Amino acid sequence: MKSHVKSKSPPDALATRERILLLLRQGPATVDELASSVGVTPNSIRVQLASLERDRLVRREGLRRRFRKPAYLYELSAEAERSFSKAYVPFLTSLLQVLGDRLRPDAMADVLKELGRRVAASQPRHSAGREERIADAIELLGELGAIAEVERRDDTILIRGLGCPLGEVVRRDARVCCAMQSLLAEMTGSTVRATCEHGDRPACRFEIDVPGDAA
Repeated sequence: MKSHVKSKSPPDALATRERILLLLRQGPATVDELASSVGVTPNSIRVQLASLERDRLVRREGLRRRFRKPAYLYELSAEAERSFSKAYVPFLTSLLQVLGDRLRPDAMADVLKELGRRVAASQPRHSAGREERIADAIELLGELGAIAEVERRDDTILIRGLGCPLGEVVRRDARVCCAMQSLLAEMTGSTVRATCEHGDRPACRFEIDVPGDAA
């Protein structure tokens, strides 16, 4: 008699990736431990771990000593841990509301400008020329999650964001754009004007003055 029981199909790559991240949230693990828990081969786990390392979500950290051969331990990166948190937006929004209730409008603006300056100051400075600093600032926007289009208009560079990295917060308090404006001004050493789009889907719009002799 033929058996009609179907073998269990292996999980697809996306499901394996998500399962690995979930398991590593519980603590560091080796390739063999992950393979056993997910139900795939160690080689499949290694492929996924290599991809997660490239995405800076997982890192190799330490060894687990065994009788035969030590095994590398893998753990979540700080970036991955932050990506799992859902607390940043509501807490930041509430903090801005508290500050807005306690401070005068000009004092609130000063706080946001200082925030932008401090974020800019925390970035490594490798470029001295104005054009290079502008390129660094645009690259930072991309790292923060702002996919941007750049257009040169005579003595002005226009940055149009395809969305906003602070969109969830900006929807509740558009003054946050002041912090991004200050960040760009600090990094580029130029005058920056914010003409951002607000509403249900905020989008960054910044104009950076570039004198003709710097072109």
